[in-house]
Amino acid sequence: MLLKKEWEAMNKQEEYLMIDHTIEMDTSTLPKSVQNLIKDLEKYDAEDNWEMYDGISSAFYAVVKSMYASGIFSAKQYKLLLKKYGGEY
Repeated sequence: MLLKKEWEAMNKQEEYLMIDHTIEMDTSTLPKSVQNLIKDLEKYDAEDNWEMYDGISSAFYAVVKSMYASGIFSAKQYKLLLKKYGGEY
């Protein structure tokens, strides 16, 4: 059984990366549905709420993948969006 101090130290070492803030991009030109998902992702990232982030991230991935398959996003845009907001994808 882990002591509280050990548990806290372990959690600090395994920080969950949600948004890659080193990547800059203009989201104002993206489709409104993607902009809304990004707003939610940024909100949950700021709140450090990874459970909600994961749920929205799944929807984000499905929508962006569908738009890429439909030709709305280029391969470069698709990869950049996933790299910045995709979490584990």
